[in-house]
Amino acid sequence: MKKIIAIIFIIAIIVGLTTWFIIANNTHTSTYVPSPDRLSEPSQTNAENNTNVEAEENNNENEEQNLEEETLKDEKLEEDYVLTEISPATNGLSDFDLSFLKVENKKENMVYSPLSIKYALKMLEEGANGETKNQITKLIGNYTLPKYKNSKNMSLANSFFIKDTFKDRTKQDYIDLLKSKYDADVIFDTFESEENINNWIKEKTLDIIPKLLGDREAEFWQFALINALAIDMEWEEFFLDEDSWESQLLLDFPNEILSSVYKPCEVTTMRFEGDNSKEYSGMWVNAVVNNYDIVKELGEDTIKKTLEDAYWKQLEEPHQQTLFQNTYPDISQEQWIKDFEEDYIKTIDQNYHKYASSTEFSVYSDDEYLLFGKDLKEYDGARLQYIGIMPRNMSLDDFTKNANSDLINELIGKMKTIEPSNFKEGVATVIRGTIPKFKFNYSLNFLEDLQKLGIKDVFDSELADLTNISNVQKGDPDYYNIFIQDAKHVADIDFSQKGIKAAAVTLFGGGGGGGEPEEFEFYYSFEVPTEEIDLDFNKPYAFLIRDKDTNKTWFVGTVYQPRLFSDEETDFGGGV
Repeated sequence: MKKIIAIIFIIAIIVGLTTWFIIANNTHTSTYVPSPDRLSEPSQTNAENNTNVEAEENNNENEEQNLEEETLKDEKLEEDYVLTEISPATNGLSDFDLSFLKVENKKENMVYSPLSIKYALKMLEEGANGETKNQITKLIGNYTLPKYKNSKNMSLANSFFIKDTFKDRTKQDYIDLLKSKYDADVIFDTFESEENINNWIKEKTLDIIPKLLGDREAEFWQFALINALAIDMEWEEFFLDEDSWESQLLLDFPNEILSSVYKPCEVTTMRFEGDNSKEYSGMWVNAVVNNYDIVKELGEDTIKKTLEDAYWKQLEEPHQQTLFQNTYPDISQEQWIKDFEEDYIKTIDQNYHKYASSTEFSVYSDDEYLLFGKDLKEYDGARLQYIGIMPRNMSLDDFTKNANSDLINELIGKMKTIEPSNFKEGVATVIRGTIPKFKFNYSLNFLEDLQKLGIKDVFDSELADLTNISNVQKGDPDYYNIFIQDAKHVADIDFSQKGIKAAAVTLFGGGGGGGEPEEFEFYYSFEVPTEEIDLDFNKPYAFLIRDKDTNKTWFVGTVYQPRLFSDEETDFGGGV
Protein backbone atom coordinates (compact mmCIF):
# COMPACT_ATOMS: atom_id res chain seq x y z
CA MET A 1 0.00 0.00 0.00
CA LYS A 2 1.83 3.01 -1.21
CA LYS A 3 1.71 6.29 0.75
CA ILE A 4 2.01 9.36 -1.26
CA ILE A 5 3.15 12.76 -0.40
CA ALA A 6 1.34 15.50 -2.06
CA ILE A 7 1.48 19.10 -1.18
CA ILE A 8 -0.61 21.15 -3.46
CA PHE A 9 -1.06 24.76 -3.46
CA ILE A 10 -3.10 26.91 -5.83
CA ILE A 11 -3.26 30.63 -5.76
CA ALA A 12 -5.91 32.22 -7.86
CA ILE A 13 -6.27 35.94 -8.12
CA ILE A 14 -9.68 36.75 -9.49
CA VAL A 15 -10.65 40.32 -9.93
CA GLY A 16 -14.10 41.58 -10.86
CA LEU A 17 -14.32 44.85 -12.70
CA THR A 18 -17.49 46.98 -12.37
CA THR A 19 -18.60 50.36 -13.66
CA TRP A 20 -21.42 51.07 -11.25
CA PHE A 21 -19.07 51.76 -8.35
CA ILE A 22 -17.67 54.94 -9.88
CA ILE A 23 -21.09 56.17 -10.98
CA ALA A 24 -22.85 55.48 -7.70
CA ASN A 25 -23.04 58.45 -5.33
CA ASN A 26 -21.45 56.72 -2.32
CA THR A 27 -20.62 58.63 0.81
CA HIS A 28 -17.81 56.27 1.79
CA THR A 29 -15.59 53.63 0.27
CA SER A 30 -16.82 50.05 0.29
CA THR A 31 -15.33 46.83 -0.99
CA TYR A 32 -18.73 45.19 -1.41
CA VAL A 33 -19.84 44.87 -5.02
CA PRO A 34 -23.47 43.90 -5.69
CA SER A 35 -24.29 41.66 -8.59
CA PRO A 36 -25.27 43.46 -11.81
CA ASP A 37 -28.87 42.34 -11.64
CA ARG A 38 -29.30 44.39 -8.47
CA LEU A 39 -27.94 47.53 -10.11
CA SER A 40 -30.92 47.91 -12.43
CA GLU A 41 -33.43 47.85 -9.58
CA PRO A 42 -34.29 51.30 -8.15
CA SER A 43 -33.99 51.24 -4.37
CA GLN A 44 -36.96 52.03 -2.19
CA THR A 45 -34.93 54.69 -0.45
CA ASN A 46 -34.27 56.54 -3.72
CA ALA A 47 -37.96 56.53 -4.55
CA GLU A 48 -38.81 58.01 -1.21
CA ASN A 49 -36.11 60.65 -1.59
CA ASN A 50 -37.86 61.91 -4.69
CA THR A 51 -41.17 62.40 -2.94
CA ASN A 52 -40.60 62.83 0.76
CA VAL A 53 -38.18 65.17 2.53
CA GLU A 54 -38.58 63.40 5.86
CA ALA A 55 -37.66 60.09 4.25
CA GLU A 56 -34.57 61.73 2.79
CA GLU A 57 -33.50 62.92 6.22
CA ASN A 58 -34.09 59.45 7.63
CA ASN A 59 -32.07 57.97 4.81
CA ASN A 60 -29.18 60.33 5.54
CA GLU A 61 -29.32 59.36 9.17
CA ASN A 62 -29.26 55.69 8.20
CA GLU A 63 -26.25 56.27 5.96
CA GLU A 64 -24.44 58.05 8.78
CA GLN A 65 -25.31 55.17 11.11
CA ASN A 66 -24.07 52.63 8.57
CA LEU A 67 -20.84 54.56 8.16
CA GLU A 68 -20.38 54.66 11.93
CA GLU A 69 -21.06 50.92 12.19
CA GLU A 70 -18.53 50.17 9.44
CA THR A 71 -15.95 52.37 11.17
CA LEU A 72 -16.54 50.52 14.43
CA LYS A 73 -16.20 47.23 12.55
CA ASP A 74 -12.83 48.34 11.16
CA GLU A 75 -11.72 49.39 14.63
CA LYS A 76 -12.85 46.03 16.02
CA LEU A 77 -10.80 44.33 13.29
CA GLU A 78 -7.72 46.12 14.56
CA GLU A 79 -8.58 45.31 18.19
CA ASP A 80 -8.93 41.60 17.46
CA TYR A 81 -5.39 41.41 16.17
CA VAL A 82 -2.79 44.10 16.50
CA LEU A 83 0.26 43.05 14.50
CA THR A 84 3.57 44.26 15.79
CA GLU A 85 6.01 45.32 13.12
CA ILE A 86 6.42 42.23 10.98
CA SER A 87 9.65 41.58 9.17
CA PRO A 88 9.24 41.32 5.38
CA ALA A 89 9.43 37.90 3.82
CA THR A 90 12.98 36.65 3.44
CA ASN A 91 14.46 33.83 1.40
CA GLY A 92 14.49 31.52 4.45
CA LEU A 93 11.86 31.05 7.13
CA SER A 94 10.52 34.54 7.86
CA ASP A 95 7.99 36.15 10.17
CA PHE A 96 5.69 36.39 7.15
CA ASP A 97 5.61 32.59 6.93
CA LEU A 98 4.28 32.45 10.51
CA SER A 99 1.98 35.45 10.28
CA PHE A 100 -1.22 33.56 9.47
CA LEU A 101 -0.70 31.38 12.55
CA LYS A 102 -0.74 34.54 14.61
CA VAL A 103 -3.57 36.27 12.77
CA GLU A 104 -6.01 33.38 13.11
CA ASN A 105 -4.79 31.31 16.11
CA LYS A 106 -8.17 29.64 16.59
CA LYS A 107 -6.80 26.71 18.61
CA GLU A 108 -7.72 24.21 15.91
CA ASN A 109 -6.10 22.26 13.09
CA MET A 110 -4.93 24.57 10.34
CA VAL A 111 -2.66 24.51 7.31
CA TYR A 112 -1.57 26.94 4.58
CA SER A 113 1.28 27.50 2.12
CA PRO A 114 3.43 30.63 2.47
CA LEU A 115 5.25 29.87 -0.78
CA SER A 116 2.11 29.85 -2.87
CA ILE A 117 0.81 33.00 -1.21
CA LYS A 118 4.09 34.74 -2.03
CA TYR A 119 3.85 33.70 -5.67
CA ALA A 120 0.36 35.19 -5.92
CA LEU A 121 1.31 38.41 -4.15
CA LYS A 122 4.42 38.85 -6.31
CA MET A 123 2.33 38.59 -9.48
CA LEU A 124 -0.21 40.99 -8.01
CA GLU A 125 2.59 43.36 -7.01
CA GLU A 126 3.77 43.47 -10.64
CA GLY A 127 0.38 44.87 -11.61
CA ALA A 128 0.20 47.47 -8.85
CA ASN A 129 1.45 51.03 -8.45
CA GLY A 130 1.57 53.70 -5.77
CA GLU A 131 0.47 52.93 -2.22
CA THR A 132 -1.24 49.73 -3.38
CA LYS A 133 2.15 48.38 -4.45
CA ASN A 134 3.91 49.76 -1.36
CA GLN A 135 1.60 47.81 0.94
CA ILE A 136 2.30 44.54 -0.86
CA THR A 137 6.05 45.18 -1.08
CA LYS A 138 6.24 46.03 2.62
CA LEU A 139 4.82 42.61 3.45
CA ILE A 140 6.71 40.35 1.05
CA GLY A 141 9.93 42.36 0.63
CA ASN A 142 12.49 41.43 -2.00
CA TYR A 143 11.63 37.77 -1.86
CA THR A 144 13.32 35.62 -4.51
CA LEU A 145 10.87 33.11 -5.94
CA PRO A 146 12.31 29.61 -6.32
CA LYS A 147 11.87 27.57 -9.47
CA TYR A 148 11.52 23.81 -9.60
CA LYS A 149 11.52 21.24 -12.36
CA ASN A 150 8.01 20.07 -13.15
CA SER A 151 7.48 16.32 -13.18
CA LYS A 152 5.01 13.70 -11.98
CA ASN A 153 6.27 14.34 -8.44
CA MET A 154 6.36 18.13 -8.43
CA SER A 155 4.43 20.87 -10.18
CA LEU A 156 4.67 24.64 -9.96
CA ALA A 157 2.72 26.73 -12.45
CA ASN A 158 1.22 30.18 -12.98
CA SER A 159 -1.54 31.40 -15.25
CA PHE A 160 -3.31 34.59 -16.25
CA PHE A 161 -6.89 34.00 -17.39
CA ILE A 162 -8.30 37.03 -19.22
CA LYS A 163 -11.94 37.53 -20.11
CA ASP A 164 -12.43 37.99 -23.85
CA THR A 165 -14.12 41.34 -23.36
CA PHE A 166 -11.22 42.54 -21.19
CA LYS A 167 -8.52 41.52 -23.68
CA ASP A 168 -8.12 44.94 -25.30
CA ARG A 169 -7.99 46.63 -21.90
CA THR A 170 -5.14 44.46 -20.60
CA LYS A 171 -1.63 45.86 -20.97
CA GLN A 172 0.59 43.79 -23.24
CA ASP A 173 3.62 44.70 -21.11
CA TYR A 174 2.01 43.00 -18.12
CA ILE A 175 1.18 39.91 -20.16
CA ASP A 176 4.75 39.73 -21.46
CA LEU A 177 6.15 40.17 -17.94
CA LEU A 178 4.11 37.27 -16.54
CA LYS A 179 5.19 35.06 -19.43
CA SER A 180 8.89 35.82 -19.17
CA LYS A 181 9.35 36.15 -15.41
CA TYR A 182 6.75 33.70 -14.09
CA ASP A 183 6.41 31.29 -17.05
CA ALA A 184 2.70 32.02 -16.86
CA ASP A 185 0.15 30.52 -19.21
CA VAL A 186 -1.94 33.34 -20.71
CA ILE A 187 -5.43 32.09 -21.53
CA PHE A 188 -8.36 34.03 -22.99
CA ASP A 189 -11.75 32.78 -21.86
CA THR A 190 -15.41 33.78 -21.95
CA PHE A 191 -15.78 33.17 -18.17
CA GLU A 192 -19.28 31.90 -18.92
CA SER A 193 -18.21 28.60 -17.35
CA GLU A 194 -15.62 27.65 -14.72
CA GLU A 195 -14.64 24.51 -16.63
CA ASN A 196 -11.45 25.85 -18.23
CA ILE A 197 -10.08 27.26 -14.98
CA ASN A 198 -10.96 24.09 -13.09
CA ASN A 199 -9.32 21.89 -15.74
CA TRP A 200 -6.11 23.97 -15.62
CA ILE A 201 -6.02 23.70 -11.83
CA LYS A 202 -6.66 19.95 -11.96
CA GLU A 203 -3.77 19.40 -14.35
CA LYS A 204 -1.28 21.60 -12.49
CA THR A 205 -2.15 20.07 -9.11
CA LEU A 206 -1.51 16.54 -10.37
CA ASP A 207 -5.25 15.79 -10.25
CA ILE A 208 -5.39 16.41 -6.49
CA ILE A 209 -7.87 19.26 -6.83
CA PRO A 210 -10.27 18.32 -9.64
CA LYS A 211 -12.69 21.19 -9.12
CA LEU A 212 -12.13 24.50 -7.36
CA LEU A 213 -14.85 26.81 -8.65
CA GLY A 214 -18.58 26.27 -8.51
CA ASP A 215 -21.17 27.12 -11.14
CA ARG A 216 -21.27 30.78 -12.22
CA GLU A 217 -18.61 31.70 -9.66
CA ALA A 218 -16.44 33.33 -12.32
CA GLU A 219 -19.25 34.82 -14.36
CA PHE A 220 -18.52 38.45 -13.47
CA TRP A 221 -14.74 38.24 -13.22
CA GLN A 222 -12.57 40.03 -15.73
CA PHE A 223 -9.35 38.13 -15.11
CA ALA A 224 -7.78 35.57 -12.81
CA LEU A 225 -4.19 35.29 -11.63
CA ILE A 226 -3.49 31.75 -10.48
CA ASN A 227 -0.51 30.00 -8.93
CA ALA A 228 -0.63 26.25 -8.41
CA LEU A 229 2.02 24.16 -6.73
CA ALA A 230 1.92 20.49 -5.82
CA ILE A 231 4.21 17.70 -4.69
CA ASP A 232 3.59 13.97 -4.79
CA MET A 233 6.41 12.41 -2.77
CA GLU A 234 7.27 9.69 -0.28
CA TRP A 235 9.42 9.69 2.86
CA GLU A 236 13.11 8.94 2.44
CA GLU A 237 12.34 6.02 4.78
CA PHE A 238 8.85 4.93 5.80
CA PHE A 239 7.89 5.04 9.44
CA LEU A 240 7.10 1.32 9.30
CA ASP A 241 8.60 -1.78 7.76
CA GLU A 242 7.25 -1.88 4.23
CA ASP A 243 7.01 -5.69 4.20
CA SER A 244 5.79 -6.47 7.71
CA TRP A 245 3.33 -4.64 9.93
CA GLU A 246 4.33 -6.72 12.96
CA SER A 247 8.09 -6.37 12.68
CA GLN A 248 10.17 -5.56 15.74
CA LEU A 249 12.88 -2.95 15.88
CA LEU A 250 15.90 -4.99 16.97
CA LEU A 251 18.61 -2.77 18.39
CA ASP A 252 21.15 -5.46 19.21
CA PHE A 253 24.03 -4.61 21.55
CA PRO A 254 25.55 -7.99 22.49
CA ASN A 255 26.55 -8.41 26.14
CA GLU A 256 25.13 -4.99 27.13
CA ILE A 257 21.78 -4.17 28.67
CA LEU A 258 20.13 -1.08 27.16
CA SER A 259 16.75 -0.43 28.69
CA SER A 260 13.64 0.18 26.60
CA VAL A 261 15.20 -0.14 23.18
CA TYR A 262 12.78 -2.73 21.84
CA LYS A 263 9.56 -1.29 20.50
CA PRO A 264 7.07 -2.62 17.97
CA CYS A 265 7.20 -0.87 14.61
CA GLU A 266 3.50 -0.46 14.13
CA VAL A 267 0.64 1.98 14.05
CA THR A 268 -0.64 2.27 17.60
CA THR A 269 -3.19 4.12 19.67
CA MET A 270 -2.21 7.20 21.63
CA ARG A 271 -3.81 9.84 23.82
CA PHE A 272 -3.59 13.57 23.31
CA GLU A 273 -3.17 15.91 26.26
CA GLY A 274 -6.44 17.42 27.39
CA ASP A 275 -8.57 14.82 25.60
CA ASN A 276 -8.18 11.37 27.16
CA SER A 277 -11.59 10.25 25.95
CA LYS A 278 -10.39 9.60 22.38
CA GLU A 279 -7.87 7.20 20.91
CA TYR A 280 -5.73 8.72 18.18
CA SER A 281 -3.57 7.02 15.61
CA GLY A 282 0.17 7.27 16.18
CA MET A 283 3.40 5.76 14.86
CA TRP A 284 6.24 4.45 17.01
CA VAL A 285 9.62 6.07 16.48
CA ASN A 286 12.64 4.49 18.16
CA ALA A 287 16.39 4.94 18.15
CA VAL A 288 19.41 4.28 20.35
CA VAL A 289 22.94 5.67 20.17
CA ASN A 290 25.56 3.91 22.30
CA ASN A 291 28.25 6.41 23.30
CA TYR A 292 29.27 4.42 26.38
CA ASP A 293 32.79 3.03 25.93
CA ILE A 294 32.48 0.18 28.39
CA VAL A 295 36.01 -1.15 27.83
CA LYS A 296 37.52 2.24 28.56
CA GLU A 297 35.21 3.01 31.45
CA LEU A 298 35.51 -0.32 33.29
CA GLY A 299 38.87 -1.55 32.04
CA GLU A 300 39.65 -5.00 30.63
CA ASP A 301 40.82 -6.36 33.97
CA THR A 302 37.56 -5.44 35.67
CA ILE A 303 35.51 -6.92 32.85
CA LYS A 304 37.50 -10.16 32.94
CA LYS A 305 37.24 -10.38 36.73
CA THR A 306 33.46 -9.86 36.55
CA LEU A 307 33.09 -12.54 33.87
CA GLU A 308 35.28 -15.04 35.74
CA ASP A 309 33.33 -14.59 38.97
CA ALA A 310 30.04 -15.24 37.19
CA TYR A 311 31.51 -18.14 35.20
CA TRP A 312 32.93 -20.05 38.16
CA LYS A 313 29.76 -19.42 40.15
CA GLN A 314 27.72 -21.04 37.38
CA LEU A 315 30.05 -24.07 37.33
CA GLU A 316 29.51 -24.63 41.04
CA GLU A 317 26.29 -26.35 40.07
CA PRO A 318 26.82 -30.08 39.37
CA HIS A 319 24.46 -29.98 36.41
CA GLN A 320 26.49 -27.20 34.77
CA GLN A 321 29.70 -29.21 35.33
CA THR A 322 28.14 -32.17 33.50
CA LEU A 323 26.94 -30.00 30.64
CA PHE A 324 30.38 -28.45 30.24
CA GLN A 325 32.16 -31.84 30.15
CA ASN A 326 29.69 -33.18 27.60
CA THR A 327 29.90 -30.08 25.41
CA TYR A 328 33.64 -29.39 25.58
CA PRO A 329 35.41 -32.68 26.34
CA ASP A 330 38.71 -31.53 24.76
CA ILE A 331 39.19 -28.17 26.50
CA SER A 332 39.83 -27.21 30.09
CA GLN A 333 37.47 -24.89 31.96
CA GLU A 334 40.38 -22.43 32.48
CA GLN A 335 41.19 -22.25 28.77
CA TRP A 336 37.51 -21.93 27.81
CA ILE A 337 36.99 -18.80 29.94
CA LYS A 338 40.19 -17.20 28.62
CA ASP A 339 39.04 -17.71 25.01
CA PHE A 340 35.56 -16.48 25.92
CA GLU A 341 36.94 -13.30 27.53
CA GLU A 342 38.95 -12.40 24.43
CA ASP A 343 35.95 -12.69 22.10
CA TYR A 344 33.69 -11.00 24.65
CA ILE A 345 35.85 -7.88 24.95
CA LYS A 346 36.12 -7.57 21.16
CA THR A 347 32.32 -7.71 20.90
CA ILE A 348 31.51 -5.11 23.54
CA ASP A 349 34.24 -2.85 22.19
CA GLN A 350 32.41 -2.86 18.84
CA ASN A 351 29.23 -1.74 20.60
CA TYR A 352 30.77 1.65 21.26
CA HIS A 353 29.39 4.27 18.81
CA LYS A 354 26.93 1.75 17.48
CA TYR A 355 23.46 3.12 16.69
CA ALA A 356 20.20 2.13 15.08
CA SER A 357 16.73 3.59 14.49
CA SER A 358 13.32 2.49 13.29
CA THR A 359 13.38 5.11 10.54
CA GLU A 360 15.41 8.09 9.41
CA PHE A 361 14.71 11.23 11.46
CA SER A 362 16.28 14.11 13.33
CA VAL A 363 15.46 15.42 16.78
CA TYR A 364 16.01 18.21 19.28
CA SER A 365 14.77 18.22 22.85
CA ASP A 366 15.16 20.48 25.87
CA ASP A 367 12.98 21.53 28.79
CA GLU A 368 10.93 23.89 26.64
CA TYR A 369 10.66 22.41 23.13
CA LEU A 370 10.57 19.10 21.26
CA LEU A 371 11.36 18.98 17.54
CA PHE A 372 11.03 16.06 15.13
CA GLY A 373 12.24 16.22 11.53
CA LYS A 374 11.88 13.74 8.69
CA ASP A 375 13.12 13.96 5.11
CA LEU A 376 11.16 13.31 1.96
CA LYS A 377 12.77 11.61 -1.00
CA GLU A 378 14.75 13.81 -3.34
CA TYR A 379 13.00 14.44 -6.64
CA ASP A 380 14.68 16.31 -9.49
CA GLY A 381 17.10 17.98 -7.11
CA ALA A 382 14.45 19.13 -4.63
CA ARG A 383 14.81 17.93 -1.02
CA LEU A 384 11.88 18.72 1.27
CA GLN A 385 11.67 18.12 5.01
CA TYR A 386 8.84 17.93 7.55
CA ILE A 387 9.46 19.46 10.99
CA GLY A 388 7.14 19.18 14.00
CA ILE A 389 7.57 21.65 16.88
CA MET A 390 5.89 20.94 20.23
CA PRO A 391 6.18 23.40 23.14
CA ARG A 392 6.54 21.40 26.35
CA ASN A 393 5.60 23.90 29.06
CA MET A 394 3.30 26.34 27.30
CA SER A 395 0.17 26.01 25.24
CA LEU A 396 0.41 26.04 21.46
CA ASP A 397 -1.81 29.11 21.59
CA ASP A 398 0.82 31.02 23.60
CA PHE A 399 3.61 29.62 21.43
CA THR A 400 2.07 30.88 18.19
CA LYS A 401 1.48 34.30 19.75
CA ASN A 402 5.09 34.70 20.83
CA ALA A 403 7.14 32.65 18.38
CA ASN A 404 9.12 34.35 15.64
CA SER A 405 11.31 33.18 12.80
CA ASP A 406 14.52 33.81 14.78
CA LEU A 407 13.41 31.41 17.54
CA ILE A 408 12.25 28.70 15.15
CA ASN A 409 15.35 28.99 12.96
CA GLU A 410 17.47 28.65 16.11
CA LEU A 411 15.58 25.54 17.21
CA ILE A 412 15.79 23.96 13.76
CA GLY A 413 19.53 24.64 13.75
CA LYS A 414 19.86 22.51 16.91
CA MET A 415 18.21 19.43 15.41
CA LYS A 416 20.48 16.38 15.14
CA THR A 417 20.37 13.29 12.98
CA ILE A 418 20.73 9.87 14.62
CA GLU A 419 24.49 9.35 14.73
CA PRO A 420 27.00 9.13 17.61
CA SER A 421 28.73 12.48 17.10
CA ASN A 422 25.43 14.28 17.75
CA PHE A 423 24.78 12.84 21.21
CA LYS A 424 26.32 12.90 24.67
CA GLU A 425 29.44 10.85 25.34
CA GLY A 426 29.57 8.43 28.26
CA VAL A 427 25.97 7.23 28.01
CA ALA A 428 23.65 5.44 25.64
CA THR A 429 20.89 7.76 24.41
CA VAL A 430 17.53 6.07 23.95
CA ILE A 431 14.91 7.92 21.88
CA ARG A 432 11.37 6.66 21.80
CA GLY A 433 7.94 8.08 21.27
CA THR A 434 4.86 8.33 19.14
CA ILE A 435 4.22 10.66 16.21
CA PRO A 436 0.51 11.29 15.52
CA LYS A 437 -1.09 10.79 12.17
CA PHE A 438 -3.38 13.61 11.11
CA LYS A 439 -5.81 14.45 8.34
CA PHE A 440 -7.85 17.64 8.09
CA ASN A 441 -8.71 20.69 6.00
CA TYR A 442 -8.80 24.37 6.84
CA SER A 443 -9.96 27.69 5.39
CA LEU A 444 -8.18 30.95 6.16
CA ASN A 445 -10.12 34.18 6.58
CA PHE A 446 -7.77 35.32 3.89
CA LEU A 447 -9.12 38.75 2.97
CA GLU A 448 -9.31 39.90 6.60
CA ASP A 449 -5.90 38.36 7.32
CA LEU A 450 -4.22 40.32 4.53
CA GLN A 451 -5.89 43.53 5.71
CA LYS A 452 -4.57 42.92 9.21
CA LEU A 453 -1.14 42.35 7.74
CA GLY A 454 -1.28 45.72 5.99
CA ILE A 455 -2.56 45.01 2.47
CA LYS A 456 -5.72 47.11 2.28
CA ASP A 457 -5.88 49.39 -0.74
CA VAL A 458 -6.00 46.61 -3.32
CA PHE A 459 -9.39 45.56 -1.89
CA ASP A 460 -10.79 49.12 -2.07
CA SER A 461 -12.63 50.09 -5.25
CA GLU A 462 -11.44 53.70 -5.07
CA LEU A 463 -7.94 53.32 -3.60
CA ALA A 464 -6.77 50.26 -5.53
CA ASP A 465 -4.07 51.07 -8.08
CA LEU A 466 -3.62 48.18 -10.51
CA THR A 467 -2.74 50.38 -13.45
CA ASN A 468 0.04 48.06 -14.57
CA ILE A 469 -2.62 45.51 -15.50
CA SER A 470 -5.18 47.62 -17.33
CA ASN A 471 -4.57 50.28 -19.97
CA VAL A 472 -7.92 52.01 -19.37
CA GLN A 473 -7.16 55.46 -17.97
CA LYS A 474 -9.22 57.91 -15.94
CA GLY A 475 -11.10 60.20 -18.27
CA ASP A 476 -11.88 57.46 -20.78
CA PRO A 477 -15.62 57.11 -21.43
CA ASP A 478 -15.63 53.47 -20.36
CA TYR A 479 -13.25 53.89 -17.40
CA TYR A 480 -13.79 51.91 -14.21
CA ASN A 481 -11.26 51.14 -11.52
CA ILE A 482 -10.15 47.55 -10.97
CA PHE A 483 -9.61 46.04 -7.53
CA ILE A 484 -9.62 42.68 -5.73
CA GLN A 485 -13.13 41.74 -4.64
CA ASP A 486 -12.44 38.69 -2.52
CA ALA A 487 -9.68 36.45 -1.18
CA LYS A 488 -9.99 32.79 -0.21
CA HIS A 489 -7.60 30.10 0.98
CA VAL A 490 -8.50 26.46 1.58
CA ALA A 491 -6.06 23.63 2.34
CA ASP A 492 -6.13 19.90 3.07
CA ILE A 493 -3.41 17.62 4.48
CA ASP A 494 -3.02 13.90 5.26
CA PHE A 495 0.09 12.87 7.26
CA SER A 496 0.78 9.15 7.71
CA GLN A 497 3.53 6.53 7.82
CA LYS A 498 4.21 6.50 4.08
CA GLY A 499 4.12 10.26 3.49
CA ILE A 500 2.00 13.39 3.28
CA LYS A 501 -0.84 14.11 0.91
CA ALA A 502 -1.93 17.73 0.91
CA ALA A 503 -3.87 20.16 -1.21
CA ALA A 504 -4.61 23.84 -0.96
CA VAL A 505 -6.39 26.55 -2.92
CA THR A 506 -5.89 30.28 -2.51
CA LEU A 507 -8.14 32.56 -4.48
CA PHE A 508 -7.85 36.32 -4.79
CA GLY A 509 -11.05 37.92 -5.84
CA GLY A 510 -13.94 36.77 -6.95
CA GLY A 511 3.16 12.16 7.83
CA GLY A 512 12.92 -14.23 21.89
CA GLY A 513 13.65 -16.43 24.56
CA GLY A 514 14.27 -20.13 25.03
CA GLY A 515 14.14 -23.08 27.40
CA GLU A 516 16.91 -24.83 29.38
CA PRO A 517 20.03 -25.27 27.21
CA GLU A 518 20.96 -28.73 26.09
CA GLU A 519 24.59 -27.62 25.87
CA PHE A 520 26.69 -25.53 28.16
CA GLU A 521 26.12 -21.82 27.59
CA PHE A 522 27.43 -18.84 29.49
CA TYR A 523 25.98 -15.35 29.26
CA TYR A 524 26.73 -12.10 30.97
CA SER A 525 25.44 -8.58 30.17
CA PHE A 526 26.71 -5.35 31.64
CA GLU A 527 24.37 -2.55 32.58
CA VAL A 528 24.89 0.59 30.48
CA PRO A 529 24.03 4.09 31.77
CA THR A 530 21.29 5.56 29.60
CA GLU A 531 19.54 8.86 29.01
CA GLU A 532 16.13 8.96 27.39
CA ILE A 533 14.57 11.48 25.03
CA ASP A 534 10.80 11.34 25.20
CA LEU A 535 9.63 11.81 21.60
CA ASP A 536 5.89 11.63 22.32
CA PHE A 537 4.07 14.35 20.41
CA ASN A 538 1.12 14.10 22.78
CA LYS A 539 -0.12 17.69 22.89
CA PRO A 540 -0.92 20.37 20.29
CA TYR A 541 2.03 21.30 18.11
CA ALA A 542 3.02 23.26 15.01
CA PHE A 543 4.64 21.95 11.85
CA LEU A 544 6.24 23.18 8.66
CA ILE A 545 7.48 21.67 5.41
CA ARG A 546 10.53 23.33 3.91
CA ASP A 547 13.11 23.00 1.17
CA LYS A 548 16.23 21.77 2.98
CA ASP A 549 18.59 23.47 0.54
CA THR A 550 16.94 26.89 0.21
CA ASN A 551 14.82 27.00 3.41
CA LYS A 552 11.81 28.07 1.34
CA THR A 553 8.69 27.31 3.37
CA TRP A 554 6.12 25.26 1.48
CA PHE A 555 3.66 24.57 4.25
CA VAL A 556 2.85 25.71 7.80
CA GLY A 557 0.18 24.45 10.16
CA THR A 558 -0.94 23.35 13.61
CA VAL A 559 -2.29 20.03 14.95
CA TYR A 560 -4.81 20.19 17.77
CA GLN A 561 -6.65 16.97 16.96
CA PRO A 562 -4.81 14.07 15.26
CA ARG A 563 -6.42 11.34 13.24
CA LEU A 564 -8.74 9.05 15.18
CA PHE A 565 -7.57 5.45 15.41
CA SER A 566 -11.07 4.34 14.45
CA ASP A 567 -10.61 6.07 11.09
CA GLU A 568 -7.76 3.79 10.03
CA GLU A 569 -8.44 2.14 6.69
CA THR A 570 -7.04 -1.34 7.36
CA ASP A 571 -7.35 -3.97 10.10
CA PHE A 572 -3.73 -3.49 11.14
CA GLY A 573 -3.99 0.30 11.19
CA GLY A 574 -1.73 0.86 8.22
CA GLY A 575 -3.83 3.42 6.47
CA VAL A 576 -2.90 4.89 3.16
